[in-house]
Amino acid sequence: MSVKTINRIIAIIIILSNIYWIPISYEIIKTSGGAMGFGFMFLPFLLFLNILFIPSILIFFNKYKDNTFILSINILGLALIIFISWLAFFK
Repeated sequence: MSVKTINRIIAIIIILSNIYWIPISYEIIKTSGGAMGFGFMFLPFLLFLNILFIPSILIFFNKYKDNTFILSINILGLALIIFISWLAFFK
């Protein structure tokens, strides 16, 4: 597979995961961290996941589709998304 194909596959996975995590970040901010404010401890990790949305969108422009630096950012971001999702759902 080419760099362009791998970039797009990883970017689509990150975008799809952000469809789930962005509303959760909004809900934590809206409710002031929940009943006792413990949601604010999880919010920095979620905001970092939400920032990964930007390089994922950049992949779909012709200027950045073969960029290996953005590929490395997306790979590290995908690893972080998998780890945080594992912590949130399986622990």
